[in-house]
Amino acid sequence: MSRATTYGVLSILGAATVVIAAVAYAEIVYTYDLTTLIVSVITPLALGSFLINLRRSRVMLYAYLAFIWAVLDDRPIFFDSFLTWPEVTRFHPFLPRLFMNIVIHGLTLVFLYLSVREASKLSKTSFWRSPLVLVLAAIFLVLAYAQNIPLSIVQDVVQAGSNPASWYPFDLITKLLALLFLYVTLSEAARPKRNSQSRIIGYGEPGISGQQLPRRQEASAFQRPIRRLRSAPCQRGRRPKDAACSARARRGPAAPGG
Repeated sequence: MSRATTYGVLSILGAATVVIAAVAYAEIVYTYDLTTLIVSVITPLALGSFLINLRRSRVMLYAYLAFIWAVLDDRPIFFDSFLTWPEVTRFHPFLPRLFMNIVIHGLTLVFLYLSVREASKLSKTSFWRSPLVLVLAAIFLVLAYAQNIPLSIVQDVVQAGSNPASWYPFDLITKLLALLFLYVTLSEAARPKRNSQSRIIGYGEPGISGQQLPRRQEASAFQRPIRRLRSAPCQRGRRPKDAACSARARRGPAAPGG
């Protein structure tokens, strides 16, 4: 394993440790004040972003910032109720929580867009032309905020959120699946497309206009100049330097059209 890969893995593990510690603090203390804001919200945002950014990868930084808001949104941090802290609200009052949900979901969408756009630059294609990337990104959003799925079985778990044994298995599974689909989304966006057009510049072959060349024709476009260079000493009348050139010299110049 290279040093860069090792540092990358360590930076990801460090950021994950910071997030887990922030969630554990909020669950243990269960008090929503300035200390909780610093430890459970600002620290994973600032320190986690710093650790991830050690890899100097905008794709990973934006992906982290797209995912972290889903962790902060609900139990045990309840950042969606930040405007009513220390009271955690769900329906009354409704507008402060609705406003925070719009902000949190909006930030997720912004950073998801930025991460996919940076990944698509690696393949030099627009992700808007890849329906699969859009579908995978939509699945990530659904799983990241799975507590909002309007199904009775999901809402029963959400309503029983006061029971950690009911909430955390559901939340852990959906968040891990969201991470998996986020990784697949970015991998698909960065993958070069098979139908990308090949361009061969400078040989006067059909590929210069952007057409896809057959494999043999594409190979001959590169090999033809090399063959000319190899036969140049014989054509200029220099002393043959290899057996192939000697054989061509003994045979003489090729007949026209032959």
